[in-house]
Amino acid sequence: MVEVNIAEIMAEETSDVIEILTEAIKIPWRKDVKANVSEKMIFERSYNYVVEYYYAMSNGNPLILRIFEEYKPIVVAWAKACLRSESVPGEPLNAVLAGLDATGSSQAFLRPLVKKSFANAAYIHKPTSTGAYNLIPNTTGSETATTKEKGWIILGYIDPIVGTLVPYDEIQEKVNDSLGTRRPLYPRLIFSAQGPNMKVMKRPSPLCIFPGNTLDIDLNIDQANISFGLWPLGFEVIRADSTKAAGPIG
Repeated sequence: MVEVNIAEIMAEETSDVIEILTEAIKIPWRKDVKANVSEKMIFERSYNYVVEYYYAMSNGNPLILRIFEEYKPIVVAWAKACLRSESVPGEPLNAVLAGLDATGSSQAFLRPLVKKSFANAAYIHKPTSTGAYNLIPNTTGSETATTKEKGWIILGYIDPIVGTLVPYDEIQEKVNDSLGTRRPLYPRLIFSAQGPNMKVMKRPSPLCIFPGNTLDIDLNIDQANISFGLWPLGFEVIRADSTKAAGPIG
């Protein structure tokens, strides 16, 4: 097994996050999730599904594949931390990764970040004024990665709707950890150089939101009345008994 240098991949993140991930990646995958199926098998299938989901959303932008290839070791460590590390800010899920057929409080699954991952979010936006704009949540305040229930990781951003004129020039992220508010990301020039429906941006390092953390993502809008669909690229790990884990027929 090739040793992963978490600190090298996460060089632009905080020491406490690096420490959590460095310890978490050593946590072994469970081998007895179901007959002849291990957590590692489930993780690999889930990971590939999410990559294909975003690759299709981006109309085949090859940057998607590079992002998910480079940051895969971090997603492994983050998932293990959320599932079983006692070092996360709140409490871990204390669950095994069981795939889409996960049930009850002792099993969890991975999925892409979707609207249901958050309490208040939207896929399409059209601000009527310039200045600060609430992206996630699309209200004031922040979103909470509920302790013992869920965690998020953001690898970058995608906008499958915005056209040639990108109406935002800054992405501002805030997590209630030792760093707090991150330096802004600047998507405009990157997105403007990409073709229609292929807007993809990689973060310098993945943004880890563990159980017990809060997340707030805001934008600076400098062109009003333009529709866009900026959305984070990443994963949610969620326990099967969460109300957010069920569909409309729950």
